[in-house]
Amino acid sequence: MESSKRNIYSFKFRRRFLWKYRTLLLKSSLARDSGKMDQYEIVCQCKKGRMLRKCSNSNKNKNRMYYCCTKSKKLSNGRWDFGCQFFLWEDQLRRCLCGEGMCALVRYEDKGMEVCSLQGCSPAESGEGSGSSKSKQCQLCQVLSIKIKILEAKLEVAQSPEKHANTSSAILYEALEEVSDAVAGLSLDHQPNIS
Repeated sequence: MESSKRNIYSFKFRRRFLWKYRTLLLKSSLARDSGKMDQYEIVCQCKKGRMLRKCSNSNKNKNRMYYCCTKSKKLSNGRWDFGCQFFLWEDQLRRCLCGEGMCALVRYEDKGMEVCSLQGCSPAESGEGSGSSKSKQCQLCQVLSIKIKILEAKLEVAQSPEKHANTSSAILYEALEEVSDAVAGLSLDHQPNIS
């Protein structure tokens, strides 16, 4: 019973994190366009705060974005103290194999996990090659995206039922086909690989 509770909490955490992360990506891209600093949702090594995203003003790295500990401060001699010494150039972040954007390193249960910024899949679960990004998602992410599609279709049909009187069965059939493809091979005790 306890392991099933932990699996439910793990699933809820991942789902909540992914939605927050998508929102934060949008906010950080807007902040980048406006030239402001913003806080990033990923906690740095000292676990005392979120990483700060800043723009370098040095001659060597002019306008290059980087992440550092929130306890970072400029010293009187002009140098920077980076708090817990966490420092990462934004262009060194890993791009996901699905081609949808940058990955985020997330601490979860004392393990590091890379999460795709847009799809929600882990790069370790993503395959290489020229296939579609949908085939490279983990099965859990496929099921979540299908649930979203079903809810969107239900909303569209509810908003204008006369428009969709003839097409609602086609929408339902298509959604069921996608669900059966995604769920094929999943057992009831399937646990997503987080390591």
